[in-house]
Amino acid sequence: MIWLDWVIIAVLAVSALMGLLRGMVREAISLTTWVAAMLLGRTFGPKIADMLSPYLSNEMLRLGLGYALTVVMVIVIGSVAGRIGKTLVSASGLGHFDRALGLIFGTLRGAAILVIIVAIVSLTPLAKESVWHESKLVPMLEDLRDQAAGLIDQQIS
Repeated sequence: MIWLDWVIIAVLAVSALMGLLRGMVREAISLTTWVAAMLLGRTFGPKIADMLSPYLSNEMLRLGLGYALTVVMVIVIGSVAGRIGKTLVSASGLGHFDRALGLIFGTLRGAAILVIIVAIVSLTPLAKESVWHESKLVPMLEDLRDQAAGLIDQQIS
């Protein structure tokens, strides 16, 4: 194995460890929060920007601030919800089960991140480097990338 394989293993391990430490409930709430933050930022960012017009004359600054304020508020609310969820799970006695599921979720998230990185790198000259071809793990991630692309194509058509 070469250094790139060790980096891949480290990304998987860190993501899995984060999932284990945070638990499935907090991980799921966190993922939902980020998706909601992006969607709500897109929806309400311009409206908040309009409310800032008496205070800021620069339209781009207002719009950026409108998006940022929306995203930050959703993330703060999601963080509070995550802490409440973790407290409820711990109180119910399902903490170990929650952490085991969090480990699985974290591993899958790490794999998804790596597949996205491989998909992006595949479009660049970096994919022609010898380290890319010498890796033992990159071909597995490329297979996952191809399978994911096939599933996406099926859903679109």
